[in-house]
Amino acid sequence: MTLRDAAMLALFQEYGPMDYQKSPSVFNADYRDFGDHDYGVVAAAAGHAKDEAIIAAGIYNATSTNDKSGAFFNNPKNPSFVE
Repeated sequence: MTLRDAAMLALFQEYGPMDYQKSPSVFNADYRDFGDHDYGVVAAAAGHAKDEAIIAAGIYNATSTNDKSGAFFNNPKNPSFVE
């Protein structure tokens, strides 16, 4: 794993500093679109292509209880905001 990949994982892991949708006690769907867009911006700044970011998010999502019915195990609502 590269340093940039480790940094992305640390930032966006569940309850991580950039997981705006969740706190230890509540899920806030109001931040879903913002969090997905922010993830895309940070991934691009780290040098990841959009498709790489979407695939990586899907791999991470595959281990969760979230909706996996979209491409690459993503929630179908998410990839459009990773731009």
